[in-house]
Amino acid sequence: MADRHDYVALEWLKGEIAETLRQARHALDEFIEDPANGAAMAECLNLVHQVHGSLQMIEFYGAALLAEEIEQLALAVQQNRVSHPVESEQLLIQAMSQLPLYLERIHSARRDLPLVVLPLLNDLRSARGESLLSETSLFAPQLVVVPALDEEELARRNTPELPGLLRKLRQTLQAALAGLMREQGVQTQLGYMAKVFARLEQLCEDAPLGPLWRISSALVETMLNGNFTNSPALRSLLKDADKELKRLAEQGVAGINQPAPEELLKSLLFYIAKSDSLAPKMLDLKDQYALADALPGNDVVNEERARMAGPDRDAMRSVIVALCEGLVRVKERLDVFVRGDRQHVSELNALLPPLRQIADTLAVLGFGQPRKVIIDQLSVVLGLAQGQREPSDGALMDVAGALLYVESTLAGMAGNNEQSSREESRLPTTDLTQIHQLVIREARNVLQQAKDVILDYIDGEWDRQRLDPLCALIVQVRGALAMIPLARAASLLAACNEYIQEHLLVDETRPTGVQLDCLADTITGIEYYLERMLEDHEALGDQVLDMAQQSLARLGYTPAADTLEVPLLDEIITQDELLELDDRKALVSPTQTIAQVLASPMSAVNPPARNVPTSLLPPSPDEEAVDEELREVFLEEADEVLDALREYLPRWFASLGSGGHWDSTALTEVRRAFHTLKGSGRMVRALILSELAWSVENLLNRVLEGDVLPGLEVQQLMGEVLALLPSVIRDFADDAQCQRNDVDLLAARAHALANGLEAPSLSVADSHAPGEVLDPQLLEIFRQEALGHLNTLSRFLDNAEQSASPSISDAVLRALHTLKGSAHMAGVLPIAELASPLDQLVREYKANLIDIGAPELD
Repeated sequence: MADRHDYVALEWLKGEIAETLRQARHALDEFIEDPANGAAMAECLNLVHQVHGSLQMIEFYGAALLAEEIEQLALAVQQNRVSHPVESEQLLIQAMSQLPLYLERIHSARRDLPLVVLPLLNDLRSARGESLLSETSLFAPQLVVVPALDEEELARRNTPELPGLLRKLRQTLQAALAGLMREQGVQTQLGYMAKVFARLEQLCEDAPLGPLWRISSALVETMLNGNFTNSPALRSLLKDADKELKRLAEQGVAGINQPAPEELLKSLLFYIAKSDSLAPKMLDLKDQYALADALPGNDVVNEERARMAGPDRDAMRSVIVALCEGLVRVKERLDVFVRGDRQHVSELNALLPPLRQIADTLAVLGFGQPRKVIIDQLSVVLGLAQGQREPSDGALMDVAGALLYVESTLAGMAGNNEQSSREESRLPTTDLTQIHQLVIREARNVLQQAKDVILDYIDGEWDRQRLDPLCALIVQVRGALAMIPLARAASLLAACNEYIQEHLLVDETRPTGVQLDCLADTITGIEYYLERMLEDHEALGDQVLDMAQQSLARLGYTPAADTLEVPLLDEIITQDELLELDDRKALVSPTQTIAQVLASPMSAVNPPARNVPTSLLPPSPDEEAVDEELREVFLEEADEVLDALREYLPRWFASLGSGGHWDSTALTEVRRAFHTLKGSGRMVRALILSELAWSVENLLNRVLEGDVLPGLEVQQLMGEVLALLPSVIRDFADDAQCQRNDVDLLAARAHALANGLEAPSLSVADSHAPGEVLDPQLLEIFRQEALGHLNTLSRFLDNAEQSASPSISDAVLRALHTLKGSAHMAGVLPIAELASPLDQLVREYKANLIDIGAPELD
């Protein structure tokens, strides 16, 4: 298609278009200075309209589309139809500057690629309240029409097992989707999905619905191989595929003759086209749907966007001016020291913070060589200030010469600006707004890199080596923000860096989901704050930073009052500190725990429900709200699980009286049902339900392994659980879940039966009967573990006595929670009953960020 464009005409017109847009910007500037000057805005609109017409005439439709969106937004500004006029005017200036650059790229690359300017197109549309364009709107694969199967073939595929199979496949797909939405065990969930789609591909082979499953299968496989991350957009497409499976389950075999919606296939194929996977299935799909012609490669689009996204010369000049002014101030301070008596070398410490800020800003902007020179001088000045080097004339002149070299190098990077020499009044010597915006934009890019490192760490099976670049990225952004200055955001990043160095980089145990969520919330909050600053540098973002600081506080860290005085060189962990941290790790309790022996359900990600009225207890701020759509999926899945239990549990009971063999298929289905309730329940925080389901699943595992016989006690328990499940599910659906004695008793009976112990009764006295004998091995394991938890609590109490307002630590929270759960499982009910209210108390204090007082400590 490129050879159809008239590049000669573009060569003639692009200079004229650039001049016309410059005039349009000048008219817009006049309107911005005087909003009552309607003639200026009309002139701007007329000039942009001319550009649009010219681009349409020479048939460069991508560029013409950008010009059209500029014209539409200019018209909306003129008619006062925009909700944010200042933002819209700035966006027009940006777009008018970008269009000539885009035309230059079209001319040099010989292709008009609208995908390159799609983000800018959507910004322009969003400013006037229009729906956004997607990359798929420019994506046109050659969809294949598959003929419907005849009645004979449908009858052959309509087996008695088909409805049950489809129902099981959907349950598996829903559970995997729920896991993806909670980002828990992503690789495992994708593996389940791959099996489901592969089976559906076989069932719908050569049928109109078949392409959906083949494409979905290929997409999930490429996600498994790391080509795509678990994003909301992909999850949305997979949920749409689940809707098609639901339709198929409802319609039966006739449903395979109805193809999937074209937009769904198109959206899925769009991701296939973007993948660089060389798997045979992927290559076959790309050939079958002609995807190479429908969408250019990622490398082409990314390269072109990178060329378009770079800062223009005017903005770079402004940043360089600011950096050079900072260097001049450093040289002036150095000169004062040189001219003095040089007795107080500690005065050189004052040079360190500005030099660090300059070095970090150079790193963010990608100026590697000048930054290296500044880093070298930092080491020299630090040595002089600490008395490690003599402040001789030669040493000091070397520092001054290096600073002068960096200053002249930076000035040469931007070059001369001929237009600025003609219009000296148009560009201030120090344009702070441009400096702030450029630094903030680059800081956001580096923060995104930091988030990618954390995601890579999670996807890489918690390999700490993948976190190596993280601290350097955080420090870069922190230094740049401190220079602008955005001191509070910089201090939050400094505290994030402390947490990463003191925990993620050294702890042997992997971080919990709550800890990762808190870290992600902090970084995302700072990123959102910077986004708001880009939109309006006068905006007040304290509320956003407050939320980020709350997330940081849940990790046990608070920002320093003055981050500018914290030496960045000292943020590197020394060898002595590493040894000290190793000593701390040696104090951790033994790795063998009662939870491992009994496959305990207790988990920091899934705390038990609180035994208080929900109306008096707000949601814990350390747990994000469960997605409403995820709740609906779970409740629908729970209903299906109940149906399965009502079908298979009676079948299993009936088979128990038929001799030495029972219906193993029915038992497997029952166990799978409780496994589903446990896993999915934890994902949506259906805490009471998941704890009950786990206890029953644990018991059924023992039955399947032959360790427990399914006698009358087991059957009676199973019947009572089935009768109770609807009310527990209803509590969750009504947001009314709370600790229930009936659920606790059933769970305790299930655990006791699983461990070969006598099931506890309703009588508390009976549960403490003198004649009851606990498992000695189990009791010894519990005793060792409990002593470790009690030591943790004792250390906390000792430290709390010396603190004016002690706060609950994560270690105390884990100790009480694990002690409670272990006591329940070991059957040491007196300790369990004592630990339960304490666990509840500290969770409330921790969740609401309340310092514990003397009465509670006593």
